Amino acid sequence: MVFVVVLGAAVLHACWNAIAKAIPDHRVAAGSMALVGLGAGGVGVAVLPGPLPASWPFLATSVGLQAVDPLVLQPGYRCRELGEGFP
Repeated sequence: MVFVVVLGAAVLHACWNAIAKAIPDHRVAAGSMALVGLGAGGVGVAVLPGPLPASWPFLATSVGLQAVDPLVLQPGYRCRELGEGFP
């Protein structure tokens, strides 16, 4: 079961990056990625229990990296093919 979930996550991740590459305006692509993440995070906050206080520094680091990721990834997609820019 875990294998199926991990494989499904990998497929969804690759599809999302292919869609992001296909969007010509990198600001629109980054914004749409942020909105999807915000929606998924909102569902998680509403449904799941809150994190332990010791995990807040890790959560803050993760949020920061997730905010920078599309800003770095999208310009790379403009000048490279998906197979070169994504890995």
